[in-house]
Order: sequence, then C-alpha cells, then structure tokens
Amino acid sequence: MITRRSITHALPLAGFALIALATPGPAWADPLYLRQAFFAPSTQSYATDHFVLLHEGDSAWPGEMGRLLEGLYRQFYDDLTGAGFDLQSPGDRLAWVCFDREADFDDYARLRDAFDARWLKGYYSTRTNCVALVRAEFAQTGSPEGSDAADAGEPQFDVRRISHELAHQLTYNSGLLRRGVRNPVWLTEGLATDFEADSLVGAGFSDVNRSRWSRLLEIAALDELVPLPRFIALTEFRPAPGVELRDLYAQADGFFHFLMERHPQALKAYMAGLARGAQGARAREAFPGEFAQSFGPLDAIGTEWRDYLRDAQRR
Repeated sequence: MITRRSITHALPLAGFALIALATPGPAWADPLYLRQAFFAPSTQSYATDHFVLLHEGDSAWPGEMGRLLEGLYRQFYDDLTGAGFDLQSPGDRLAWVCFDREADFDDYARLRDAFDARWLKGYYSTRTNCVALVRAEFAQTGSPEGSDAADAGEPQFDVRRISHELAHQLTYNSGLLRRGVRNPVWLTEGLATDFEADSLVGAGFSDVNRSRWSRLLEIAALDELVPLPRFIALTEFRPAPGVELRDLYAQADGFFHFLMERHPQALKAYMAGLARGAQGARAREAFPGEFAQSFGPLDAIGTEWRDYLRDAQRR
C-alpha cells in the first residue's frame, strides 16, 4: 500500500510513456528508496539479472514475470544489435512496480508523477525510469509462450502490454534515446508498438505487428492518416474528442517499421542525433528539419511511405 507523501511535478504524457523533461534523478529507480518512500514494509522485491520487481504477496507471479521480462530483454537486444544498432547495457537493474489494487496504482501515479493514470493501467516514466502497473490488468488467458502453463496453474500475462512498456524502458536504458529529451512521439510509440507481441515466441522487430498493421491499412484505405509533416512533429498521443488513439498508434507502428525496413541507416543516425540532444523542452517546429537531415526531403519520404502502404494493401 502506498504511503501518501506529497510529490508535485507536473509532467506531460506521451502515450504509454510518461516523458519528463527535467533531468532524472537516480534515486527514483532505487528499489530500497521506493520501498521506503511509497510502500508498506510488507512489500517484497524480486530480482533477476536485469530487473527488480516490487510486489505484494504471491511468490509464484514475480518469478514467472521475471523470466518473461528477461526473455523479452534478450529479444530486444538481439534484434536491434543484429540490425546494426549499438546498444549499451543498463547500469542497474530496471524497476517494475506492481500493484494489486487500482486505487494504489492511481495514487502512485498522482503522488510520484503528478499524473492522472486512471485511463491507463500501466505506464513507463522517463523521470523515474520505472514501469508501474496494475497486476490484474496485465493478466490474460493462455500462456505467453503457447505452452500448457494455464493447465499447470502458472501465472499468465498480457505479453502485448508488457512488451510495449518494456520497449519504452529499454529504449531509454540502452542508449537508443536519452531521458529528459523531448522526442517525437511517432518514434517512441512506433518503436514500442513494433516490439509488441502476443507471446514471447512472436516478440521482436523482424515482422510487422499484425493487429496494428490491420488497422493501419484500414485507415490508409480511408485516407485518414495524419499528414506526415504534422505527424512527425507530434509530441504526445492523448485521448481527445474526435481522436482515435488506436489509429495514431497504428500509424506510428507502421511508419517506424517502414523506416526500419527501408532506411535503417538513416533511422540509426536520426536516433543517435536525438540521443545527443540537450535535455529539456524543444520546439516541435524543429522536428521536421531534424527528420529531413537524416531521411531527406519530406515530400520524397511521404511518397515512398504512401507507395509502401499501397503495395501492402495489394498483398
């Protein structure tokens, strides 16, 4: 249970990753600090090679969750190093804070990140470098590895949601991007959605995210994609009247996969440039120019992107 210590830092929200522009402090990700500041003494921690899970009770769940996270970690690093990205290893174990009660999760987000998380059940925060989640909302029917784990009474997981949040966390702990820098949301959410999978077997960047891809082709056929010059300058995906969040995520997923497939060297150069950027707020007007420096004129990329989608629709 969370102790109600007041913390007030107003932060913007970008999809399922809470992006903080102030310089992050290392104490926020320290498990001992988290337990002392936010949790009852009965809260337990479970450590793997690369992660530490804070949780209440249930001795079987953290072990299975830890194994899933480690498997996804290996897939993330194998895929991107195989594609030529230079990745660093996280300096410390990465924290996942797992709540049994939605009210505790909501209080945690409000007190620790000054953030109303009631429309979410899990998020990654760049300021704290932690993933917070409601454990029951990340459960599912069926085994993440397609085995008979359900019959064996083993814990089950919503691998799609877990892989999404993990991709955010690893992006900022592998050197791909830098915490405290405002990045375009098509990139941060596109990378995370492209890594999503329904099982550990299907995780990775090598194939399209079929559920997102199906929706992408639907909105492309209806000519409802956000125009590319505006899309690449967005800094957040938020619920709003007339906004279909799933469409924004589908477009981000498809566009990231397109660039990974057709322009991998330019994508690496683009992300490396962002990672070297100064911390703090940046004008979104700068994003199109930065994009063009790596990928070339927007008109040309836009034409190639539309042709790419048309070819996919014919298949």
